[in-house]
Amino acid sequence: MKIKTTVYTLASDDEMGTSAEVFASQREAVERLVRYLLVDYDEETIADLIAAYFDNDRDFYAEIAEFKSDYDTYSIDQQTLIVDGEPVGENNEAVILCEALSNYLAKLENDVASTNDGKGWPEINAEIATIKALLS
Repeated sequence: MKIKTTVYTLASDDEMGTSAEVFASQREAVERLVRYLLVDYDEETIADLIAAYFDNDRDFYAEIAEFKSDYDTYSIDQQTLIVDGEPVGENNEAVILCEALSNYLAKLENDVASTNDGKGWPEINAEIATIKALLS
């Protein structure tokens, strides 16, 4: 079975040499680059430059120019990978664990509903619902 996934790469060529890193999300790659360039800066400045990358009205690479040498180059790119993978099926341990946890939560939900003079506990029910949603 083929699985298609997207990763983001950060390539750099600077005084530290040539390197590449791989990230699960574009935001992670951008944050890594900004934090690398702005080691001693405040969180507000860092957040502003991260936001600049995603703002079509701003030129991110022009904005980071003041934090790097003219000879340094950085690039963030999207890569699509197609890899061999095993289908997740009935015998997969993660699937079995999720099903068992889901069954336990259903029982817990019924038990909670029968407490507090039949009123249950809305806070607990909300937490159970959140966990059940994550499992589905």
